[in-house]
Amino acid sequence: MGIEDFKKAGGGELPNVTGGDSTSPADWQKMCDEVKTVATKSAQVWLQKDLEGLGWDRGSGLITALGLSFSTWADMTPTLTSERAWRGGPTRSALDTARSVAYFCDVLPDGEIEKLQSEVRGEAVQSIRGELSATANAHRLAASKSPEMGALQRRAAWKLF
Repeated sequence: MGIEDFKKAGGGELPNVTGGDSTSPADWQKMCDEVKTVATKSAQVWLQKDLEGLGWDRGSGLITALGLSFSTWADMTPTLTSERAWRGGPTRSALDTARSVAYFCDVLPDGEIEKLQSEVRGEAVQSIRGELSATANAHRLAASKSPEMGALQRRAAWKLF
């Protein structure tokens, strides 16, 4: 995700108010051309106690520069109404009892992105290998038990899988 996603979501093409070739205002176009993006990590936590019940008596807020693995905390309790309306329906959930919502976020350094990508790739390859191995073993077993399959076909099945 980056500026191209933002342009799509934010209306990369706005009514022409500059009279030029662009269909976007000059300031909007400049922002789209020059803005830099940064990867982030985040967590959304729904809690069964309100802020006061959690021991916070200073009201809603946003606090940053915490120096923790998530450097920013924001009370997002006001989102509960729209979140519940969006989920809608008769299905009840433990989330229906939430009394507060906390968002945590921080920058995801490039080195960490590369590490996570590598881990995900490694896990995906390992998972695929495991599934292929299980499938191959199932085919080998089926081939070894098949009276219709000749010796040549069984050897081929062992080589294929």
